[in-house]
Amino acid sequence: MTSPTKYVAYIDEAGDDGLKNVANVDGYFGSDWFVLSCVVARYNYTLRFPDLLEEARSSAGMPSGRDIHFVKLNNHKRNKICGILAASQIRWFAAISHKNNMRSYHNKRAQSVSKKRNTLYNWLTRLILERVTQYCHDDLIKLKQPVYPQALKVIMSSRGGLTHGDIGSYISKLWIQSRSSSLYLNKGYVDFDIFAPSGLSIKNNFDVAGLQLADIVASSIYKSLPQKIQSNPCSAFIDELLPRCAERNGMREEFGITFWPQNWRHTLSPEKSNALKGLLK
Repeated sequence: MTSPTKYVAYIDEAGDDGLKNVANVDGYFGSDWFVLSCVVARYNYTLRFPDLLEEARSSAGMPSGRDIHFVKLNNHKRNKICGILAASQIRWFAAISHKNNMRSYHNKRAQSVSKKRNTLYNWLTRLILERVTQYCHDDLIKLKQPVYPQALKVIMSSRGGLTHGDIGSYISKLWIQSRSSSLYLNKGYVDFDIFAPSGLSIKNNFDVAGLQLADIVASSIYKSLPQKIQSNPCSAFIDELLPRCAERNGMREEFGITFWPQNWRHTLSPEKSNALKGLLK
């Protein structure tokens, strides 16, 4: 029987999403940045993801079947793994937030939906889903295939203690607002014509090859970002993966890569601003 699923999107994170403590401000040994990444591919290609991971492990000299936790690898292994992904058919998206610029931001509507996860995590998830659903919708149109809510499945990592109740209630609320034309923030929207809230699931990274690929993307971005706890950032890994970043009209910014807050060019230090510009080259 043919699967109704046409695309699968896998979402993972790097850094922590807490806004209360930031290393450069509070003397707290935490991250300045939070990165949410998504790897998406046509369903039939996702069936090859275990083999793709095995090829990546082999190129890096890693044992077969081992979980690829990118941040714990040495640079040689990271480069080998990114080289394999660069030659694949995946597309990836990322939402990147400089947390210090979000410290005074509060959204009571969003906070009322999910008590465990904060507003930043929910908001970046929405930004990712807006762009991924648009990408998949456009691809179905290009293929001259029908658009329907079961076409896209989304699998999110349980890393960090995420549960379905945390993010599911937020996505369901967006669905209700979308269907009643009452989105509180309506500059962008999740295309629920191609994705239904019931198509969301939370799984362990070790069990899902696609989540390990999303971890590689998120960690590659994170390793390129300057911050107090990372004195020697390296952009070589994400540079290798940039050709697989999703684009719209030949542009990555605000589609394949989204920065938050949006006025980052005016608020970040030259060093940090240049690191983000490097992702758009």
